[in-house]
Amino acid sequence: MKSPTLATRAEAVTGPMPHSCAYAVRDFTSSTGESDSSWSRIGVAFPHRDGMGFDVVLDAVPVDGRVVLRSNELSEAERQVRELLRAAEEGAD
Repeated sequence: MKSPTLATRAEAVTGPMPHSCAYAVRDFTSSTGESDSSWSRIGVAFPHRDGMGFDVVLDAVPVDGRVVLRSNELSEAERQVRELLRAAEEGAD
C-alpha cells in the first residue's frame, strides 16, 4: 500500500479545500428601477482526485435552477502552505 502524501495527511486533519463556492443568484429590479442581483451561498464544489470533475455539495437548490460556481481565492498563507506541501512531495519522490 502506498503511504499517504503530506497533502493527503494535511487534508485528513483540516478537511479537503473546496475549489469553489456555489451561489444561487437572483436578478431583480431595485425600487429605483436599476438592475441588481442577490447572491446567496448555497454550497461548495470539491475537485475529483483525477482532476476531471467536481463533487458539488448543495445545502439548497434554487427555484430557478441557476447555480453559479466561483473559484475560492486562497489567502497568501494558504498559498504558501500549498507550495510547501507540493515541494515536500516532489522532494520525497
